[in-house]
Amino acid sequence: MTKHSYTVTVDEAGEAGRRLVFPMHSHDDIMLLAEKAGADDPNNLRLLLGVKLLGGILLEDRDDPLYTNFRHHFAAFMQAIKARRKQDQPQTAP
Repeated sequence: MTKHSYTVTVDEAGEAGRRLVFPMHSHDDIMLLAEKAGADDPNNLRLLLGVKLLGGILLEDRDDPLYTNFRHHFAAFMQAIKARRKQDQPQTAP
């Protein structure tokens, strides 16, 4: 499985201008997913990154009991997102 590596940077707006920077790895090409999700919509980008970040932690720490009850809900949420995306795609003629 190919791993894509990224650097996530969060810059605080305003005078303080603090910054968070951390590495992120994904089996998905997040840039391609962002294009498909509508990279011009900030809500789509925030949802995409949030889901990929959380999903990555759930995979990395799959044995952590903290996530035991949550994993099922996350999987259901991911299925709902994928179903909606499929529903929103234009249908092509056979």
